[in-house]
Amino acid sequence: MEDLLSEDFEKLQINGQRRIRRVSASSSEGEGYEIFIQNLPRDCYEEELLPLLVKFGEVSELRIMMNFSGLTRGFAYARFANRNSAEDAVRILNGFKIRPGFPILVQHSLDKKKIFIGNLRPSTMNVSAICLSYLFRHSS
Repeated sequence: MEDLLSEDFEKLQINGQRRIRRVSASSSEGEGYEIFIQNLPRDCYEEELLPLLVKFGEVSELRIMMNFSGLTRGFAYARFANRNSAEDAVRILNGFKIRPGFPILVQHSLDKKKIFIGNLRPSTMNVSAICLSYLFRHSS
């Protein structure tokens, strides 16, 4: 597994997520290629997830959500190079016990375009709205 990570993937940790990306990944921006994995043990990282996921096909990216103590937040996203691989992973891995007492839940990732921001003081509402408007217009 260490060879797989060192040769085929690059690893980056930024903004609360660890991103493991295949260096020569084919484009897989299509809807339905990304899966959402939850109920992961807090100490479950790419060394344990990637060998499980690559059994279904080419994994172009794995994003593990992290907290600032270095443990995972219990969920991750995996992007496959083709739709069939993603569908097989969802069908077979949903309910799979990655460890005793940890049946993982796996489903297709939803492309959410909405964000909720609450509990802001009225004096910050205009500035926040302007910032969010700018972010949404300039995001890819």
